Amino acid sequence: MFRLALALGKTVAQLDQELSPQEFDEWEAFYHFEPWGCPAADYRADVLARLNYIPNFKGDPPDFFDHDWQETRRLEEKRLASITLEDKVLSFFGGLNVIDGDAEEEPPVA
Repeated sequence: MFRLALALGKTVAQLDQELSPQEFDEWEAFYHFEPWGCPAADYRADVLARLNYIPNFKGDPPDFFDHDWQETRRLEEKRLASITLEDKVLSFFGGLNVIDGDAEEEPPVA
C-alpha cells in the first residue's frame, strides 16, 4: 500500500478512502507483471552492471546488489568459522613459494 501511495503521490489515508478493494487487487496484479520502484530499479542496474562486467573480466560476475545482506553476513561468518588454524598455517606457508605466479623450479634429479 505504501509503495502504491508513493507511486501515485498520495498518502495511505487518501488511498484508503479513494481505493476500492477490487481496484487495489488490480493494482497488486499490475505490480506483479510491471514492477516499479526500488526493487525494479535495482534489478535493472544489476543487469547493466553484469553486462558491463562479463566482457571485461573472467569468471562469474559478483552480486552487485545484495538484497539479503543479513543472510550473506551469516553465511560468511559460518564459512570463516569453519576455517581451522591448520588451514590458515598451510595457506600461509603455501603462498611463500610463489611470487607473482613465478614458482622456483626444483633442480633436476640426476
